[in-house]
Amino acid sequence: GVHANPYYNNRRLLSNSLNPGQVFNLVNDATEGSWRVGWGVDLYISISDNFELVTGVAYSSYEFAYPSVQRDDFLDTLLSFRLEETSHFLTVPIGVSFRTELDDGWWLEFIPSFELSWLLDYEGYFERQGFQRTEDFMPLAQDFYSWVAIQAGGTYRPFDTWGYSLRFEGRYMLNSLIQRSDYPRETLYSIGAHLGIQYRF
Repeated sequence: GVHANPYYNNRRLLSNSLNPGQVFNLVNDATEGSWRVGWGVDLYISISDNFELVTGVAYSSYEFAYPSVQRDDFLDTLLSFRLEETSHFLTVPIGVSFRTELDDGWWLEFIPSFELSWLLDYEGYFERQGFQRTEDFMPLAQDFYSWVAIQAGGTYRPFDTWGYSLRFEGRYMLNSLIQRSDYPRETLYSIGAHLGIQYRF
């Protein structure tokens, strides 16, 4: 199958210790999330009438902004900047679909999953009164990230081979984007919809 998933994304702050000598501080916890659209290819492997193994490959992007952060290694003085962070991932999920057949071709589904993501790129865009700078955060980040996700909804199968799915989806990153003492520890989350088309052999 193939799917598209529109979703709202933001970050959760794990810690923001303002240690002496730290070059990157958050003025407060406020962030601005964004709406994004991801896509992917799904593989459903039937275990029984009511259980399926679900895997595949998915592409997703995350973007959020801090209205005000403090940094002193740009202009040799501690100043406030607006920071926009953007990252892209390639993800392989492994989940189990618990499904129940309803009337008229509808199936009710609940799919918890564990996901492993490869980070493709990660950038920060700093801006302040005419000063602009884009910084590559990839050297500071990890190569792999793990997530947990839940989908709940249904699939409509008017024919034996074709199906159309509509599910609510929530995802949460388990490890922080950057694990350094001079950077805030952040994880990502998203909530949205999973819109898919399935073909069964």
